[in-house]
Amino acid sequence: MAASESEAAGEAPDGLVARLADFFSWKVLLAVVFWGISFPFTRAALVAFHPNGLIAVRMGLGVAVLALFTVVRRERWLVEPRDRGRSALLGAILAAHLLIQAFAMTHAKSISSGWIIAFNPVVLALGGALFLGERIRALGWFGMAVASVGVGIVALAHPFEPNGASFGEFLIFVSCFTWPLFTVLAAQPTASSGSLRVTLFAMTVAGVLNTAAACATGWTVASPTTSAWLAALFLGVFCNGVSFVLWMQALDEEGSAKISAMLYFQPFVTMFWAASFDGETITSHALVGGPTVILGVWFLRRGSPKHVRPEARSVSPSSASVEA
Repeated sequence: MAASESEAAGEAPDGLVARLADFFSWKVLLAVVFWGISFPFTRAALVAFHPNGLIAVRMGLGVAVLALFTVVRRERWLVEPRDRGRSALLGAILAAHLLIQAFAMTHAKSISSGWIIAFNPVVLALGGALFLGERIRALGWFGMAVASVGVGIVALAHPFEPNGASFGEFLIFVSCFTWPLFTVLAAQPTASSGSLRVTLFAMTVAGVLNTAAACATGWTVASPTTSAWLAALFLGVFCNGVSFVLWMQALDEEGSAKISAMLYFQPFVTMFWAASFDGETITSHALVGGPTVILGVWFLRRGSPKHVRPEARSVSPSSASVEA
């Protein structure tokens, strides 16, 4: 009896550890932290950089990190021929996505942007339902409604003005459609060419487009300070480079269902950093609307099926090693 009681006593910690291990991923956590503080760092860099110039720098540094990782893993650089058109389109979407967010951060606050960007899963679920035939249960539709109310509450913090904070928040909301579009379109080429090669190819195309735009409009709006350069360096190396590598490794090792749950922490990271280090005020709209968005997304996840990645089409040995 004593032995069984001790075994039962030992089961609880083991069960808790197992549940935590099933949820926690240090790679995703680190990526979420980097992405969570990307909005404050973007605002700091835009003091000196033009949005086109900042995104071009981010892309260039991100490509360098991904290329280095490709060399270390001894992977092929180019995607499969049949995936090059789709991957080039992904690059154009990625260039537009980050550029929209950069222009948005010339007006919007970091905290409100972090909460609004948490609306991404709602748009992704709608895209899956409309274009991939994925069914959403009643609880999922209820979650969409709750998340939409939360975004509305955050947006109501400022009256709409063409060059005001509300306009920046509107652009952040627009970016909630470009990233799901990128995700949906990336599924097939990633399945056959591997996530690393597709991301490197798309980011290279985006870098070329953003560099051309920066050359046309100018790279800076003021003489870059040390803090602006450090902010741009952080965004390029850690947000575009290291975070993508960590995210892709976690995706290959643990699957999308597990790692996507940790994205709930991202807006909290943004709020803590912006309030603690940048002096942003946490408004009542953010305190009420932000968690409402997260609650709605949680309902949505509970009421929608897990996304199934497409099967690879005659995967080559090199791309199979990426997905292993």
